[in-house]
Amino acid sequence: MWDMKPDATREFRGEFRPVATSADGVTICEHMPQLARQAHHLALVHGVTDGGRATGDHHAGYSYNLTGHAPDLTFRTQGNDRRPLPGDWPSMACVVGMKRPRHRVLPQTFTRPYHPSRPPYTRPGQFAGRLGREHDPFLLQGSFAEPMSFTVPDLVVEADGVRRLEDRRRLLADLESLRRGLDDEASVGGSTRQQQRAFELLAAAGTAGAFDIAAEPARVRDRYGSTLLLVTSEMGRKPRIGDPRSGGPRGAGRDHWTVCMSVVLAGGGIRGGTVHGATDARAEYPAGPGVEPAGVARTVYGAMGIHDLWTTDPLGRPYELLEGGRALPILG
Repeated sequence: MWDMKPDATREFRGEFRPVATSADGVTICEHMPQLARQAHHLALVHGVTDGGRATGDHHAGYSYNLTGHAPDLTFRTQGNDRRPLPGDWPSMACVVGMKRPRHRVLPQTFTRPYHPSRPPYTRPGQFAGRLGREHDPFLLQGSFAEPMSFTVPDLVVEADGVRRLEDRRRLLADLESLRRGLDDEASVGGSTRQQQRAFELLAAAGTAGAFDIAAEPARVRDRYGSTLLLVTSEMGRKPRIGDPRSGGPRGAGRDHWTVCMSVVLAGGGIRGGTVHGATDARAEYPAGPGVEPAGVARTVYGAMGIHDLWTTDPLGRPYELLEGGRALPILG
């Protein structure tokens, strides 16, 4: 898609060709002509690699690329059965939500249009983890059929919602009085803060209308280009066509490949029309040291104006949310 090798032999280059874009010297796949006209807004990062630290499974790659932290041993022993755990490293989005000034009405973080994967195979890396449940993202629903219409199921108040909301608030107060006898008080406290925040959001006058994008004037929607867009994945694809799991030579597929991939960033302080990093003649391995997911995460934080990544655990002990990694030279 992003890093084509037209001079490689056929089993590596494939049947598609690169096409010129609106950015000088930048090419992408011919089947993305509309995106090619927007390439002057894009920063392509090639040679993103797991450095041999991932497992080839979706869960490990997903967590690594959304948190910037290499998967621990549990990902190797449990594979795609690895569930999200309270002690997991938080997603970049949850860190940004926690570090940025709190909005007066809206939640800080959303997941859209759904939580990737379904129980019991929910993927780690998309939640707040050790930051606490109060920093978990709210679910934002949308569809291609109605691209300007969004709903937040967690913030929907039904016809008898006011009475039910008060009933739930009283129930929460009753449960709060019982929580002192529980062992995991810190975790319950985080859950309680999240519930309290939900009540505040449900009662706020401007919450529901905030997601009616169609009601926004065009001049406001044009400003959305200060928004940072990151296109990433849990892994790349094998450079050679014809992997047995993908139908062999006749299937023309490429299987999982965690050693090398590309990510794309745009908006939010990113310098468009740029390319960082490179791969070898087959897009098989990075040319040079490569870019680790921690470097991508540092770049996202830098674009969001977040440079202090220290916080404290429930016992008040300080720790750093991301160790290692350097921001890439693609910030404006």
